Amino acid sequence: MPNWIQKLTDKIYLRGVPNILYRLRNFTKKHDGIYTDPKGIRIKLNLDNYFQNNIRYGYYEYEVRTLVENSLKAGDIFLDIGANIGYMTLLAANKVGDKGRVFSFEPNPDVLPYLQENVRFNKLRNTTIENSAVSKSNGVATLYCGIEHALSTMQADTGLLQIKNTVTTKTISIDDYLEKNNVPVDRISLVKIDTEGHEYSVLDGMRGLIQNGKASFIIENNYLALKSAGVNLEIILNEFFFNNKYLVYWLESKNNNYIFSLKKVRKTIIDSSSISDYNFRNGDFYVVPHG
Repeated sequence: MPNWIQKLTDKIYLRGVPNILYRLRNFTKKHDGIYTDPKGIRIKLNLDNYFQNNIRYGYYEYEVRTLVENSLKAGDIFLDIGANIGYMTLLAANKVGDKGRVFSFEPNPDVLPYLQENVRFNKLRNTTIENSAVSKSNGVATLYCGIEHALSTMQADTGLLQIKNTVTTKTISIDDYLEKNNVPVDRISLVKIDTEGHEYSVLDGMRGLIQNGKASFIIENNYLALKSAGVNLEIILNEFFFNNKYLVYWLESKNNNYIFSLKKVRKTIIDSSSISDYNFRNGDFYVVPHG
């Protein structure tokens, strides 16, 4: 069960505390094992990884986690594109239940065993893992695997990545995948995309799903990584969402101007007149069908 430290860190943001908790991990005898997040989700974590240590204390992508928990209901379908070790996959699988489905896409061979073990450990029969990269078409491509797994990408030079090695991975388009696997598009409620700069190509391969107008999307905006792909937030929104009558919100969970703040998902609407304010900001944006 979550302890009192987790209950506190899940509600309050204190600047510098994530770094302190990461350094204190050495008081834990076993770094690589099964841990519980503040919501009671059991997940295999390696506490020597900064991002995974943050999952334990509720600091990892709080706004994305909250929307996954609040946007899904029993029977929905969730697509986790760039699943990493499967944290959002586990959250979604618990929300959609036995009548729902989760499709989890992760090409990185370094984190795939964690994803597979987390799904097996939690006995998730509603979850399908695909060891493939989502892109605009089916084929093969190079994946640049980072020393920090969460920064691995299909882009050659994001300005952030320390490359550990490269691997050849299968690529698939979502529209083709959904058709071949008879996935009911109308039941897809939420799509999470975190592919470190490859987001345009991912969206290019799901134009049919976007035009269907039923699903919502949570998408990372890593502006340096997107720049390496020759795109930016403005291009993505104009190409895929504004013309299809979606509403777009920028997400934040803390006030960066304060040392102390209560965590709360803050949604600021983005339109054609305000895109330039967000083009060069790292974070996530939330796209919902109009109305």
